[in-house]
Amino acid sequence: MRNVLMLTFFWPPKYQSGIWRPMKFAKYMPQHGWKPTVLTAKFPLDKDAPCVREDNIPPCEVIRVEPNSDRTLARAMSWAVWPMAKLLGKNRQWVEDALEWRMAWSLQWPDRGTSCNRWMIPMLSNAMDLLAGDRFDAVYVTAPPVQLTLVAAVLAMLRPKPIIMDLRDPWTQEFQYTQRGFRRGVDEWVEKSCLRRCDRIVTVTPMQTADLSRLYPELTGKLRCITNGFDPEDILPRNVRVPDGRLIVTYCGMSYEKLDQVTQAVRLACQRREAFREQFEMRWIGPQPRHPSAEEVAPIKYLGILPKNDAMRITQETDVLWFEVPINGHSRYIYPGKMFEYMVMDRPIIGTIPEGACMEKLLHPMGYCRFCYSRDPEKMAALLDQVFDDWQAGKLAGGASAEARAEHVRRFRRDVLTGQLCDVLNEVTRGSRRRHDCP
Repeated sequence: MRNVLMLTFFWPPKYQSGIWRPMKFAKYMPQHGWKPTVLTAKFPLDKDAPCVREDNIPPCEVIRVEPNSDRTLARAMSWAVWPMAKLLGKNRQWVEDALEWRMAWSLQWPDRGTSCNRWMIPMLSNAMDLLAGDRFDAVYVTAPPVQLTLVAAVLAMLRPKPIIMDLRDPWTQEFQYTQRGFRRGVDEWVEKSCLRRCDRIVTVTPMQTADLSRLYPELTGKLRCITNGFDPEDILPRNVRVPDGRLIVTYCGMSYEKLDQVTQAVRLACQRREAFREQFEMRWIGPQPRHPSAEEVAPIKYLGILPKNDAMRITQETDVLWFEVPINGHSRYIYPGKMFEYMVMDRPIIGTIPEGACMEKLLHPMGYCRFCYSRDPEKMAALLDQVFDDWQAGKLAGGASAEARAEHVRRFRRDVLTGQLCDVLNEVTRGSRRRHDCP
């Protein structure tokens, strides 16, 4: 069995949606001949992750890295500045004090609005030490945060180990990236410089692969697409919903949109039709920027964050699943992880997505799917009206056969996807090549 060093910023007990992809890779790698060792960030206030079962965390070695403090970085930088300050009659202490309070702003690049970059140098230093010998055959790095793209590039220059760069989200093509002009030009130049040093670049959607190939044509031969997916061990046995005279629609996951837009849409639909008001119920599971009051979310039942098993159980006890991603240009090519769990539940799916999004094509074989390409409450209310009519008419079922849907979903099992990643690892370490087609 060969060894791979995995660099990922988040790992249990720290919870963030980005933990699932590397965690599931690490879980299934030994089945394909690779033993993972995880290098991750240590957080001072780490708490248990309520959404991650203990038996779901892979039993691999985990090395946690402490961040640099602002004072530590200021002290390191003062060596370069102090000789000039000394000519002005200033001592080292004054230089360190002057630099320290500027750290919060200066460390905003490349991950703006975060403190992630305080771990960049410590993670690089620890990775360099671990890769000094012959223990590891390859390195897997997953981003965001973007700082790990820089770490991967430096490791590629200083350590002769194959580097697999896994882009869960791209840097300059990410849907929340807003820089323009000179700043965007600098970021794209740094992004290209970092990625070209990696042996393989893994993306999560075929549209993301195409965009990177268009933006950086010289990287085309290094690109591989391995989508997100679902772990069959996380999926509860499928429940058959017993009709009770209600249409239940459930959302489960993290939303980057405003909950009040959905609330307004439901209220509009309730105002228009008495039958809708009496027979419709919407449940909302997941975090929000703040905990809304009962009045703000009514008539939606806001359940907040739940342990994964409870969330999955409630989500399965539904007629229709609500699905949404941000309505903007870059989000059109993302495959949210929640989408794959929705697919395996085999329920009708409705919601709001960008027009032309690649996820719609992926969901189409699942049967009943209806989407609104706007966050306008009026248009969302119209979608809910249509679904309610179809439910009353018994038209929610249909589409492809159960066997065809099951075969479509099977391609996105985490064990299958991990096999594709291990094929890439084998490719860069032994020179073997296998075709990796994007679904």
